[in-house]
Parts: sequence; structure tokens; C-alpha cells
Amino acid sequence: QDEWVVSKQLSGYLGLRWEGLATRTTGRGLDEVKVRSTAISPTAQLIWKLPDAPKDQVRLALARTYRAPTARELVPRRWVVNDNTATTPNYQGNPSLQPELAWGLDAAFEHYGAKDSFLGITVYTRRIRDVILQRVYEDESGTWISTPTNAGRATTSGLELEAKESLRSIEPRLPNVQLRLSVARNFSKVAAI
Repeated sequence: QDEWVVSKQLSGYLGLRWEGLATRTTGRGLDEVKVRSTAISPTAQLIWKLPDAPKDQVRLALARTYRAPTARELVPRRWVVNDNTATTPNYQGNPSLQPELAWGLDAAFEHYGAKDSFLGITVYTRRIRDVILQRVYEDESGTWISTPTNAGRATTSGLELEAKESLRSIEPRLPNVQLRLSVARNFSKVAAI
């Protein structure tokens, strides 16, 4: 990662990260499965401080992220429930599961007030490849099974509002209590559904 200060109002950074996952599953009664995946994840961010308002800034960020499956999602062992139905299925991991890769773009306006006060508005969007979803199916014996599977592409987007203020900054005689507010509206769409 490298950071640059272009001017008093403009700064940015670039970064590059490599991530990898190698999984090998063996066991009595299980076929051996070997899965390997890697990703190069670049990240870039620009911050522009508004000329007439030094406590206000606009941030723009682009990044690629990598979400590896958990061990439970990968191990093909079956977890059995007592009352097996379509809404309470057995669970079985998927050793062939691939990680999720996503490109994300964020744009934010941030205002830093007196002491610890803060107000931020962020809009974001993500394009995800190999999104991991649960697939529920009935096998040949009539047993319901839930297993994680890669379900193709998905997109998420949203709007977030975050505010932080100290009671003392409103009135010095009030207790030193930090008030926080966070509101978000999120949207998602999966191509396979």
C-alpha cells in the first residue's frame, strides 16, 4: 500500500493484496477433494477536502474483496436434525465451494465536527462473483439437505447515514455520553434467483 498527498485538499492511496485458499478434504467414506483458489485484490481511494470547509471531505473508494468459505461450509460431513423437513433440513458442507469475489465502489461525504462529532453519508455498490447461497433439496431417500453452493453473480447496493455526537458538546454540564445513530437501506439482487 502506498499513500500520496497531492495537495492540501487531495490525497489518496493505492494498495494490492494477494489472498489464497487451499482446501483438502479426506476421511472415511469421503472422496478426496482438493480445491485451490487465489485472488489479487487491488484497492484505491481518493479523499478531497472541501476548500471552504476543512472539516468536510468527499471520499471515493474502489476495491476488490475476497470472502473465503468457512470450515463448516467446506467440510462434507452431514449434521443431522431430529425433525427433517424442507424448513429444518440436515446440513452438509460443500468441499468444492469457491470463494466470493467482489468489486466494490463507495462514495461518501464526511463532516467532522467539534471534538468527537461526526456525520457521514455513504452510497455503495458491489458486484459479486460466485456468491454463496444455501441450496435446499430432497435426496433420493426423501431426506432434506441444505448445502452451500456458488450461485453465480449478485449485486448489492445501499445508502448509509451515520452520526455521532457527545452530550457534552451540546451542553457541558451533561454526562460524558456518546450518542450514535446509524441508518442503512440495502438492496440486493442474485442472478440465479
